Amino acid sequence: MQSIYSAEEIINGGKIIEDEVGASLRMHKKNSGKVMNTRFKKAIILLEHEGQVKNCSKRLKEIKGRKLIVALSPFAMYELEKRGLSYEPIEDYYSSKELYKLGINNYKKVENLCDIIDTHIQNACPTTAELSIRPALFSFYYLKIVYDAATIRLYQLSKLIDAENPDVLCIYDGKRYPFGISEMAPYLFYDNRESIYARLLACEGWGIPVTVLPHVPYLESPDVQNTSKKKMARRLQRYPELYDLAVEAHKRGWRGLLDGLKNYLRAGKGARLFLFGTGYNWDDCREELKSVGISPLFIRMRDNLEYWVNADFPDKDASVLSEAWKGLQADDSFRKFFTWGRVDFFPVVEERLRFLVEGLTPVCLNTYEKTAEVLKKIKVKAFLASTFANPTTRSAAQAARNSKVPVVTWQHGSYGYVDQPMIPYNDLNSDVHFVFGEGVADKYTKPARRLGTRLISIGSPSLETLFQMQPPDKAKKIIKSLPKKKIVLYVSTNFYQNNLYISFPPPFSDNDLWRTQQAVLDVLAKHHNYTVVVKTHPTHIYRDSPIRLYAEGKKFKNCQFIRDECDFTDLLPIADMFVIDFPSTTLLQALTTSKPIFVYTGHLYIDAQAQKLLERRAFCYRELKELANALDKYLSTGRIEKRLDMNDRKFLKAYGTSSLEGGSGARAAKMLRKIMLR
Repeated sequence: MQSIYSAEEIINGGKIIEDEVGASLRMHKKNSGKVMNTRFKKAIILLEHEGQVKNCSKRLKEIKGRKLIVALSPFAMYELEKRGLSYEPIEDYYSSKELYKLGINNYKKVENLCDIIDTHIQNACPTTAELSIRPALFSFYYLKIVYDAATIRLYQLSKLIDAENPDVLCIYDGKRYPFGISEMAPYLFYDNRESIYARLLACEGWGIPVTVLPHVPYLESPDVQNTSKKKMARRLQRYPELYDLAVEAHKRGWRGLLDGLKNYLRAGKGARLFLFGTGYNWDDCREELKSVGISPLFIRMRDNLEYWVNADFPDKDASVLSEAWKGLQADDSFRKFFTWGRVDFFPVVEERLRFLVEGLTPVCLNTYEKTAEVLKKIKVKAFLASTFANPTTRSAAQAARNSKVPVVTWQHGSYGYVDQPMIPYNDLNSDVHFVFGEGVADKYTKPARRLGTRLISIGSPSLETLFQMQPPDKAKKIIKSLPKKKIVLYVSTNFYQNNLYISFPPPFSDNDLWRTQQAVLDVLAKHHNYTVVVKTHPTHIYRDSPIRLYAEGKKFKNCQFIRDECDFTDLLPIADMFVIDFPSTTLLQALTTSKPIFVYTGHLYIDAQAQKLLERRAFCYRELKELANALDKYLSTGRIEKRLDMNDRKFLKAYGTSSLEGGSGARAAKMLRKIMLR
């Protein structure tokens, strides 16, 4: 039979525990009308998006007494400001240092939670213990996000109630959305249209009346990627070599297809590599692999859950996992993780934890078995990956380890210059981990040693390709549509919404990022002799910022907005200067140029030593007002007090390229060859 959670059940959201969890919420709904025409000393109204603001503005007069509106998101803030309604942002009620401490302490809590869950799974299903499969620990990234999503909001609500002491809390009802193989909520994520606040306030134990107002939907629907491409990818997944050939053809067109066909015909002449998941830097060093006698055609499998969820699972094992879940529910050491004061928030996370036990365990075993089959059939010399965030990747890597095949990972994205406790969980579980530079290796030496992972400074061929990059066709089309002025490229990160978790200081806030976006655009837009190109994050899991609407409302004439029409790197050759409000991978990419860069570090605190290196090359500001003033002066005069060397690459060398001479692909190929020959 299929696993206890079929793909159809997950697609439809699964009525997993809806009746049980919904009972509490429905009880509150009975009182939803009583808030109207009732006089309160103080009523707090929580708003999450613009649809709720519009609905609330029509009903405010019905609530008698003092009313306090609290904005929970940038979308609510934007609409409230547009309508001239006074409000308080939720961030004004708590200490960011306290919240950061809570999030950091959650790492150990979630690790202990994983131990308890995996013990129950392994006791019920001995095969997982024999193969060293740990579904909970392998899902640590998602569990941390789920646990933080609840506890961050519990902390915020508790602080709000303590500070305001209201008679009643009013919140709009939320709709439940599917997760698992849902494109909008993969694995254990919450769909960003869902209200975790509403679900938490439906739990017992708050000690204050909570009124749930009728559901108001989001005003915009999320875009969904081309399903025909997804179907094709699923078919190709059955043929790991052909799948890699298709990836090359999609990335490089006819040249990639022809080179791939040649490599496919010669595949038996070189040592073979198994690549699990997205390739990133691995894909950008194929020629260097070929030069040292390694076949550049990977045995490749996707790490997405949708392919692996339809695992055949014996009746006996499916039933024992059901028993494992029942055992967990009765385990007091497990249930204590889900109390906050008198609030029992287990109903908010229950369906995801059950899916982990009964749904992801078969997925882990299926991934392990399919990977082991390939390793047995084809003589693979190394197992490659970019990150271990997904339980599928961890399970496949475990199959490689048990088959005595070395596991090698390569850093994806920027890290090493900030404190990020998630990195050891996501990236340092391989035999060897290639990093972008010595600064990264120094940062993670201790956890790598503890986990038995060897760190090697290699660099990034993906970054090196940007040094001499010419404008691609996408960028050329954009240039033609722009006035002939100097271009300021402002790149901003995405809102985290329901997937917010704490991993770096300060704790991230969507509302604070929205304030930053407004402040930066206010400065840039008043300099009409520049064209301002605003590049927002392309992912459609998260809602796009209202910054475009804000610019339209302010009648900013010199602003252009790009989301997924092209990549940030496509725009590097056409920009004259950069403004970065979240110094992640976009910082490393911008540093491959010799153009002015203004960096705001208020959302991501950079380590002191790394900051000194960066300040040799970029204008850095932790205070938003200082950034705004510096931008205004630079755009007005072309000068600023700080002296920089636009060609200084010490920061980039330490955290991006490992060397000033290039050759990271060759270094990776030679090192991989040595690893394979051991």
